[in-house]
Amino acid sequence: MKRSVFLKGLAAAALAPAFARAQGIYPEKQIRMVIPFSPGGTTDLLARAVGQHMQETWGQVVVADNRAGANGVVAGDIVAKAAGDGYTLSTVAMGHAINPLIYRKLPYDGVNDFTPISLLATFPQLVLVHPSLPVKTLAELIDLARKSPKPLNYGSGGNGSSQHLAGALFAHMAGLTMTHVAYKGGNPAQLDLMAGNLDLVIMQPNSREVVTSGKLRALAVSSPQRSPDYPDVPTVAEAGVVRAGRPEEHAGRCPEEAERGDDPRRCRTRRARGDLDARRRRGRRHAGGIRGLHRGRTQALRDDRARGGDDRGMKTRKQSEETTCLIGGASAPPLP
Repeated sequence: MKRSVFLKGLAAAALAPAFARAQGIYPEKQIRMVIPFSPGGTTDLLARAVGQHMQETWGQVVVADNRAGANGVVAGDIVAKAAGDGYTLSTVAMGHAINPLIYRKLPYDGVNDFTPISLLATFPQLVLVHPSLPVKTLAELIDLARKSPKPLNYGSGGNGSSQHLAGALFAHMAGLTMTHVAYKGGNPAQLDLMAGNLDLVIMQPNSREVVTSGKLRALAVSSPQRSPDYPDVPTVAEAGVVRAGRPEEHAGRCPEEAERGDDPRRCRTRRARGDLDARRRRGRRHAGGIRGLHRGRTQALRDDRARGGDDRGMKTRKQSEETTCLIGGASAPPLP
């Protein structure tokens, strides 16, 4: 079965088609970066920052190709079926690991058709509301939701996305009923929240300025500690909510430049300003971690369902974080 090589990160990620063994120095032609969400979101901005760095370093054009839909399935299908020459890459978020749990049938194998290259970044989520919502703390939001005659709505980047699961987990932990509204990426959800069409979104905004300027109000951060970018925003716990194979010569260059390209300083200059924590773990070293994350979440959800729960009951260690990874296709043997 054809295997794809990918660089994946916790909170946002990247994908690429399978690499075939080719002659010459890689890269020799234009590279395609398939982005599974709409332009303007954190995954998109991070992918473009990495792609621009690769372009500047290698002297070959890296084309950003946004293929939003089905929480990354549309892009994943393109990557899995691309020619195995190492010239199609992709960034993926945690939805890549979640999709097998929410779709009865996928056009690819989320584990065996992809080979990890590197983790790009991890970052926490913020509980964001529109300034017009009469709440200034998470406790007030919960109280408003309980007293509201109709359920509050929350947006996400798609069914199975980190924003969706974070919202469902929050509702489960607080004992709330909320209405989920799915978009084709986090940026459309953020824009609708800024327009006042949503009550809240739990996400990492694509720019810190939307919070510091007052366009959106941050009530809490999902990480165990406060974010250095938002030192005045309490953690969810502080707020009172407690948790209920490819050619080696090709494979070497991709993660090296991905590491340099996802430097937080470089990303921030391109407005990918979330609370990024660059994790420079390359290729085979990180493959086990990505597969373990995929299988661990799968088992956690299955165990919860066996106990009579539903998707909202999934409580995994990384649920509070989003991830981003870079991946590509590969004709190499399975990674150990």
